[in-house]
Amino acid sequence: PARANGSWMSPDAKSQDLLYVSDSYDNQVVVYDYKSGRQVGLLTGFNEPLGQCVDAQGDVWITNYFGSQVVEYAHGGTAPLKVLTTDGSGEGCSIDPKTGDLAVGNLYSASEGAGDIQIFKNASGTAVEYTNELACGQIYAPGYDDQGNLYFEADEGSYKVCELAAHTSVIKPVGFPEKIDRPGSVMWDGQHITISDLDFRGSSKTVVYQ
Repeated sequence: PARANGSWMSPDAKSQDLLYVSDSYDNQVVVYDYKSGRQVGLLTGFNEPLGQCVDAQGDVWITNYFGSQVVEYAHGGTAPLKVLTTDGSGEGCSIDPKTGDLAVGNLYSASEGAGDIQIFKNASGTAVEYTNELACGQIYAPGYDDQGNLYFEADEGSYKVCELAAHTSVIKPVGFPEKIDRPGSVMWDGQHITISDLDFRGSSKTVVYQ
């Protein structure tokens, strides 16, 4: 599991607005003061950290891709509060604003082969797994909307947008008018679901669709 060994945080970090940036190459997460851009901390001990999410308490969850984990840190903290085990390679996570459930999108799943969505009730315990290998195979970082519907980008021959609607157990593709060249993450911006493409029309530029 991720450890505080080598991690540090500025004493005033807890009172600041923070930006956490996963550095998968160096297996660390760099923490910046959001307003000034100054580095105020570093989290270490990961095995390719990728997508992140934040819960209602302001705790930060970080997916540990090759560690098959999702790790919780307090805002401005250096020691893990909780480590949950995933069954595959987590690309990212999201917290349901209505229930506090934690969803992790696995690009690959040890049990299913293809990717899956794992949902940890109240961000604890053992996850329930959801998959649709034929329509939504490899799964990227998911995002909840304000109604508890979960959206994510997936790969099954071509990239598409898929949904696990609230109070259902079936993953389905949803219509999306744009071609996605390289999936990123899905997030709720307060009004819209946002879909990212990290290689817009093969240009190596990132775009975000609302």
